[in-house]
Amino acid sequence: MLENCEIHRADADFARFSELTDELRLPFGWKEMASAQRALMDGRLDDAEKFSLMSLEIGRRMERRFRTIRQAFNNLSLFLRREQGRIAEVEPMYRSATARHPGNDLVRCAFAFCLAEMNQRREATQLFEQITSTGLESIPRNHVWYATTILLAEVCAYLGDVRRAGVLYKIMAPYAMRNALLDVHVCYGPIARYLGLLATTMSRFDEAEQQFEVAIEITRRMGSRQWLARALVDYASMLARRATGQDRAVALKHLEAAIEDASTYGLKALGEKAFALRASLGVPVASKHTGARRDDKPESAKEFKRVGEIWTITWAGKTVRLKNANGLHYIAHLLRYPGQEFHVLDMVTPGSAEVKQRGIIDEDFRAGAPGDAGEMLDAQAKAMYKHRITELRQEIEEAREFNDEARVHRAEEEIDALARELSRAVGLSGRDRRAASVTERVRLNVTRAIKRAIERIAEHHAELGAMLEKTIKTGIFCSYNPRHSDADVPWDL
Repeated sequence: MLENCEIHRADADFARFSELTDELRLPFGWKEMASAQRALMDGRLDDAEKFSLMSLEIGRRMERRFRTIRQAFNNLSLFLRREQGRIAEVEPMYRSATARHPGNDLVRCAFAFCLAEMNQRREATQLFEQITSTGLESIPRNHVWYATTILLAEVCAYLGDVRRAGVLYKIMAPYAMRNALLDVHVCYGPIARYLGLLATTMSRFDEAEQQFEVAIEITRRMGSRQWLARALVDYASMLARRATGQDRAVALKHLEAAIEDASTYGLKALGEKAFALRASLGVPVASKHTGARRDDKPESAKEFKRVGEIWTITWAGKTVRLKNANGLHYIAHLLRYPGQEFHVLDMVTPGSAEVKQRGIIDEDFRAGAPGDAGEMLDAQAKAMYKHRITELRQEIEEAREFNDEARVHRAEEEIDALARELSRAVGLSGRDRRAASVTERVRLNVTRAIKRAIERIAEHHAELGAMLEKTIKTGIFCSYNPRHSDADVPWDL
């Protein structure tokens, strides 16, 4: 129903689904994820973030479902962060995922989309060429086909690739009256909007106008303020390029409506794009920062910088300086991407000092070692330990016959050491204990390093130390989740 733009029927069924989920006490996380998507469509970004994080937390408690929920969370976060003007926060995740899964087209398309949004044209071009080298018609028509094609359409329009725009337009045109979906947890808005982008790229302005009109009608009927504002800005951009008759006046009208929605709903990136486009049409934009000095540091300034071996940290008007340490690097990384979770294996790299110092095997590093590192002592080692203990006991008896107390003491110490190793490796009922996985070892090391760094900061700046202790979460996934007041001013890193 959502794919067919029947929003009221979709909402009615979703409401019934939510009731059944609560009645049957089945907290699988999909109700929350769908709520996040509906909030995002409506432009309620705070609610979208809240519900998506609730879904992720439910998935974390249900370990078998966590991977699926996390993938849904990542896919929704791509567009949520774009609207918040925070696309740079998810770019490292998709860069890392692309390196680990070079054959996953959806991941590569999402990464290319991030690069386009961040205006990284050269790298976006290279990746777009790689993805499309085998032909756009060969993209599998599976459950991710919509997502793959609309992401490619966005990147294609950004790059101005006329040839591939024609191919994408042809394969997407039959679905012009539908919404593009990824399962039930991400709605990418009307496909007509993407067709409008592609037609504009090809300078087929009349076709673009028709598609944008369809997209605007669909979004208004659904009440989707987010996608309506997007369609209005894209339509205005096309009219500015065509520049005939009343195009400029209509473009400004659409931009005013989009700017109002962007301001009302906090669509930061879209608002900036609309202001820039309006300025290009001859409407000046007064700067809010006129007369501000670049070197001013207000009370709200937040700085976390390293120069040489010294870190300079400023918060709440107070500055402290600390010697370099791994934990400070980890904290700086988390501060750079507020609200974003990072697996501990993504916090350190195979060639880093942390890996070398701790003896982590590069070969297994990225694999994540989902199991463990095997038995702590194999059967042969345990047999050798037991045999040596028997020898030592005989040696003690012999030493006592000759009143050699020093020899007895040395043998008893060695027996104690061997016994400790055996007890560490063998649990109740003689079961073999398993050595920790690579992930677990890295988790311990990263957690300890961060906690030590926060303790060092707290020694010189108790208030900042307390804030970091409350907002930085460690574990297999680490994150910095600032309180609202802390999120208003970004860190200077």
